[in-house]
Amino acid sequence: MKTDGPLLLDRAGASKRLGIRNVRSFDRYVRPKLPPAILIGRVPYWRVADLEEWVERQAAPPRKLPGARSGIQPAQGGSALPLLITEKARAMRKRLSRPPRDYSRVPELQK
Repeated sequence: MKTDGPLLLDRAGASKRLGIRNVRSFDRYVRPKLPPAILIGRVPYWRVADLEEWVERQAAPPRKLPGARSGIQPAQGGSALPLLITEKARAMRKRLSRPPRDYSRVPELQK
């Protein structure tokens, strides 16, 4: 175990260690994906090792989600990026592709 720094970091220290300037961004985007914090009093602390593991997981290639199908969609410049589409996303796309409702018979909406 190396001892050249603290073993636990609070919110500000954890966000600074990860290079996130805003603590609120850390709370919103990173904190829900970390293992539970160690509470000392009412202050949450995270292990440095947990933060480093989170960074490694973010750098790893994405895994295929259950219920998703993989397709290749060419991007500009000739490269191709994998595209994962879940059933929920497919249903949402279908719902959004419907024509808009006809409100012409609603008197309150007449101009």
